Amino acid sequence: MIFDLRDVRIIALLANPVGHSLSPYIHAKLNEYYGNNFKYLLCEVEADELSSSVKQLVEANALGFNVSIPYKERMPEILDWVSEDVKATGSVNTVKIIDGRTEGYSTDGPGFIEAFKLQTGTTVDKKSVFIFGAGGSSAAIAYACLKAGSEEIYIANRSFENAEKLCNKLDSNICTPLHLDWEEYRRYIKFSSIIINTTPLGMLGKEEFSPMRDSQKLSSGQIVYDIVYNPSLTTFMSQGIRNDCPSFNGLGMLVMQAILSYQIWTDNKPLSSNALIELFDSILLDLQKIISETEKKYEHTCD
Repeated sequence: MIFDLRDVRIIALLANPVGHSLSPYIHAKLNEYYGNNFKYLLCEVEADELSSSVKQLVEANALGFNVSIPYKERMPEILDWVSEDVKATGSVNTVKIIDGRTEGYSTDGPGFIEAFKLQTGTTVDKKSVFIFGAGGSSAAIAYACLKAGSEEIYIANRSFENAEKLCNKLDSNICTPLHLDWEEYRRYIKFSSIIINTTPLGMLGKEEFSPMRDSQKLSSGQIVYDIVYNPSLTTFMSQGIRNDCPSFNGLGMLVMQAILSYQIWTDNKPLSSNALIELFDSILLDLQKIISETEKKYEHTCD
């Protein structure tokens, strides 16, 4: 990966794959809102290229970059400095570059909390939260829920060891690791107010899958939240809808974490509540239209 954009301030995404990313559109809208003209690059990076890609972005005088699957948990060891959130979770999704120095942050957790509040009209405070997955996004969301006052957090993962490590890293008094086994986790779901999927199950290419067994019974007061946003209606969300549960995809979280990342790179002060809601709703609505149009084209192609 070679950059030759020295006359343009760069923001990038380092991930693999990057083909379906909506980040360039979101950041174009943020450029428009703030009156900037930064270039957002999608960089599909192989594992052995990660360190050299970071070095090239530093040399190109980039503002910073986003990090996504599968590099969020590898990034902290490459950087010069990381925030307290990153120290607690081991996950980075935002890197700021200042005079050649790399600083790592996580806006996934705060992005989830803010989006959840706007989309559901409630908070995670004093709630029991059940999370499928124990990767970088799960760690960021669990830590954010912990800080926001959640009373119990259950983390179910295919690798129990990883779930246990994450719970011990966060707070073993509040976080409980679970095997991804229906006989074990179903009773914990029953008593959880919020059920979150942070696994890739349900995303494009895996649309028919869900981490939750189809026979799982939910109550209408529970909230189902899937951080997958494409397709717009995942199998996990459908399970919630069939049980009359308010169900949301991860598009809101994607938008909010991007807004928070942009503010870190540009040193913009946090927006007022009304301004944030207006910006959030505007970008979210546009993205929903884009995904809807894409899904219609896909359905037409498959007919």
